[in-house]
Amino acid sequence: MQKEMKTILTIFGLIIVAVFGYILLGKDDTTEEIKQTWDVSPDTISKIKLNEGQQNMKINYTESPDNLIHVTIEGKVAKSVKEKLTDKKFTGEKNDQLEITFAKVNGIGFVSQPDDASELTMEIALPQGKQLKKLEMKMTVGDISIMVPQDFQGKYKLRARDGEKIKAVPETDKSQESTILVNTSGTITIEKK
Repeated sequence: MQKEMKTILTIFGLIIVAVFGYILLGKDDTTEEIKQTWDVSPDTISKIKLNEGQQNMKINYTESPDNLIHVTIEGKVAKSVKEKLTDKKFTGEKNDQLEITFAKVNGIGFVSQPDDASELTMEIALPQGKQLKKLEMKMTVGDISIMVPQDFQGKYKLRARDGEKIKAVPETDKSQESTILVNTSGTITIEKK
């Protein structure tokens, strides 16, 4: 019985050491510059989905200079994030949406969050008269700030987790079939230009 107890305590101790080692050594600093652009047709893409972001992000809607949707992400990211953003396995056109994956939570369920996470900017340039059906952001952590066009009259579905706040959301009459969905452990701010 005593030998079994020592074995159980030893295994438990090793698990604790492994978890703390992963948390302390698993950090991935945001040192890699990135400016990644996706040019997609509004005839095939009506949604943009962001997955597993771990940085603050400012999103700005602008008008496209042509008939394509241009999505640009710029800033400093971790090396592993840069690899995901440029790998078509994780990021690209899937069905009717542009899916952008920043990171994957590992099998244990921990997230490697950089200490020096800088803010990313994202520009969504839409052709004149076009709108997205959905901008969906399922972020791990990070404050999200979105600047929508003055004429945006869509819906919002917002969730700020872990005691964070929704700072500002402009009123809309919900007459457009466009939804902005944000789920993050951080503050959420949406404003009109």
